[in-house]
Amino acid sequence: MKLSVFLSGIHPDRWIPVFQSFVSATKERDFEFIIVSPYDLCPRLADNPCIKHIKDFGCPSRCYQLGLLACQGDYVIWAVDDGLFAKKSKAIDKAFWLLSVADESCRTGIVHPALAEKCPTFNPAGDPKKNMVSFKYIEAKFGKGKNARDVYWTIGQHQHLRPYGTCGRQVCPPHYWLIMVGLAKREYLLELGGWDCAYEHLGIGAVDFAIRVQQDGANVIIGSKLMDLTHTRGGHHTPVQDGHNFNDIPMFEKIWSDSNSVHRTKIPLDNWKNAPEVWARRFPNGKPE
Repeated sequence: MKLSVFLSGIHPDRWIPVFQSFVSATKERDFEFIIVSPYDLCPRLADNPCIKHIKDFGCPSRCYQLGLLACQGDYVIWAVDDGLFAKKSKAIDKAFWLLSVADESCRTGIVHPALAEKCPTFNPAGDPKKNMVSFKYIEAKFGKGKNARDVYWTIGQHQHLRPYGTCGRQVCPPHYWLIMVGLAKREYLLELGGWDCAYEHLGIGAVDFAIRVQQDGANVIIGSKLMDLTHTRGGHHTPVQDGHNFNDIPMFEKIWSDSNSVHRTKIPLDNWKNAPEVWARRFPNGKPE
């Protein structure tokens, strides 16, 4: 199988349009689509052989890690269910092409001209297994990402992602790309250990992941817009906001203000087992019957 797409889902009513938008957004047909969620699939999706469902009541980062472990494709894309895949951008097909020229550049030692803008620091001596594409997305309701230049998707453009060590020096290189949603080789993500599930959500957990990836020598290429996000604050999103504010941001600042974190790359793949089986922020009364 070529491609596995997976997401942590809390909006069952949106899964059909999300899946349909994915199918319309790429020419790729050798794929599986994995939803990890405490909620069940509707019959229409349950009967689709391309769709897998994993039931889990843990935090979103734990669900993403379980999704990664269930993947069988050579390549993986992680996405969200509070948005739609962008059809016109052809982001997925373009990303596969970018990876092909990146891999070829690593084999020949000659950087393809297309990579000069999309990955200015591309290292042709790097391991092609580690080449990956970071997709853009737009949060229209919050004015984030729309018409933004590529540099917007770097750590240095976001003040709260720039922790400083005790020496007063910035620990996270500001030119590192963010990888909130991406396309990568499954083999490498498993080797890296995936996401740190001590973060409850990928809003910050994905930034930690991006730093580890690039400290490990990966070539990250900025891609096109993958999704238009439609989430709103409050309601279903409240547990995510609380996890982000009260756990993930403080943990990120603690880890990345320590100058020893420059050696932080690979983590245990089974770290998801340390995350509670039931996420108390969403299910304060325990697992629903």
